[in-house]
Amino acid sequence: MLFIEPPWVSRNRFKMRILILLSLLCMAVWRVDGSDGCTNYGMLTKFERIFTPACNAHDDCYSRSGTSRRTCDQRFHSNLLSACRSNYSGLTRWQCEIYANAYRAGVRTFGWLYYRSG
Repeated sequence: MLFIEPPWVSRNRFKMRILILLSLLCMAVWRVDGSDGCTNYGMLTKFERIFTPACNAHDDCYSRSGTSRRTCDQRFHSNLLSACRSNYSGLTRWQCEIYANAYRAGVRTFGWLYYRSG
């Protein structure tokens, strides 16, 4: 586990706090300017090349009607993790998966700003 879990905090509450912190981190680096692949301020420079297809597919999913936001976000996360697993191993793969999880937290928290439901 990346963080030491205090004994007085339940596992679910602790995980939720970590997701909130990651979401705030994502919000700090995201531009609010619509679909353009992996929107960031250099946060993913190391992984941007392999994440771009997943980001583009996520943008397309958000703009199409008929697919729920949750489904789009789940596919996005799955695609990011697949990109990490097929391109890296060891410590670099672990770092890549941390960024993938941070982006998942970001789209789950702030994706409603961009999702078109109909």
